[in-house]
Amino acid sequence: MNLHRVEGVADWAKPNLPKLSKIQKIASKTNGTITPGNILSVTGGLFVVSGLVDIYRGDEMKRGIRKVGIGRAIDIIDGIVADKTGTKSPLGEAVDATIDKLAMAGIVSVFVKKDIISRATAKHILAQNIANIAITGVGRLNGAELHPTSAGKQAML
Repeated sequence: MNLHRVEGVADWAKPNLPKLSKIQKIASKTNGTITPGNILSVTGGLFVVSGLVDIYRGDEMKRGIRKVGIGRAIDIIDGIVADKTGTKSPLGEAVDATIDKLAMAGIVSVFVKKDIISRATAKHILAQNIANIAITGVGRLNGAELHPTSAGKQAML
């Protein structure tokens, strides 16, 4: 399983492919915007946002935590689905990573405001995420292909 490892080229754009599936044709026509992986990434992000709203309001804490958990779990399967459907792309990888970071920022922010985690814990979580973004950015500027492992994605759940 390659998660969102695309090596710079979308699955449907690789040479010597057999006939494209319907899903790959849609992905190709939309320049990778509409893919099963992206749909799952966005759906997972929306679950997180909805859950954070519930948590922030305070009246539906358990439901909110379940929604956040479901949203983060969906994040684990988006790459698997993209791989299985032959619809991995650089855009999908970027969508996944962006939603991951936005979800984490939202989770940390709401959890601090609701005293679920301390400010010190939040600073450590944010420092790790900022370091990850910086290291990935420097690596990419230097031509390195950096991708999360399956275990790494699960650890961020």
